[in-house]
Amino acid sequence: MVDLASTLLQRWTLTRLGVAVLLASALTGCVTTSPEPQPWPEVSEIRISWMVWGEVQEEFTVPAGGQARWVRQGSGEADFPVTQAEFERVRDQVRDFEGIPFSCDRVMTDMPTGRLEWSRQGEPIQTLDFDPGCVSGDADGLFDKVHAAAGLLAEVRDRDR
Repeated sequence: MVDLASTLLQRWTLTRLGVAVLLASALTGCVTTSPEPQPWPEVSEIRISWMVWGEVQEEFTVPAGGQARWVRQGSGEADFPVTQAEFERVRDQVRDFEGIPFSCDRVMTDMPTGRLEWSRQGEPIQTLDFDPGCVSGDADGLFDKVHAAAGLLAEVRDRDR
């Protein structure tokens, strides 16, 4: 009886050991490491637009350190140089809104609309649409930041005039 118990105990131990080895082998093959997430490419261009019924009324298109463009329907257009530092100052104004969803609960309709766009090399353009009738989320903060960014761009545009 002792021999039977000893034999059963040995088999049970070996079976558990064998299962553990097989399980470890199987899991080793399943363990994978995720590749490090690649950082997004830097923003290469920012566009701020104001529209009425879908028609652009005024727009600033600003590349990172290059020739920016301003267009106002019926008033003219201008190309002007923007340094990397000036671009970063503009970007800092709207950076908090990059890549986040923004929904708008409207109180007033038939208002002019606005759009912020961020371009990155090799990535789809990020777009954030808004209008002065928005009362939800961080609408006031967004409006303040967009106006500050446009004000900085107007200063740079008018600096050499």
